[in-house]
Amino acid sequence: MGPQANSRDNALAGPHGMAKTARFSSVMRQASFHEPDEGGCVVYLPSRAVSGRDLKQRLDKLLPKTVEYSLHLRRDIYSVRIPQYKEDQVREYIYATHA
Repeated sequence: MGPQANSRDNALAGPHGMAKTARFSSVMRQASFHEPDEGGCVVYLPSRAVSGRDLKQRLDKLLPKTVEYSLHLRRDIYSVRIPQYKEDQVREYIYATHA
């Protein structure tokens, strides 16, 4: 982890970094996963506990740089579509960091 990683972590943390981390962990415990027929994985997350900006920053940090995903908000639920990976792979990336 070089200086770039440290500055990125600090930027994500912000003045309330511990609160954001705890909030994100809480949101991830409420996540539901779905594998659509066309492949990939969709993760559904409640939007009340985390902003779209915070969620995007955290996903950018957790997922490999090569992973493309789309993030949508509808009726208080975020859907994160990750076409390259199946549910078990997505869970591994997300929960390995929050074990």
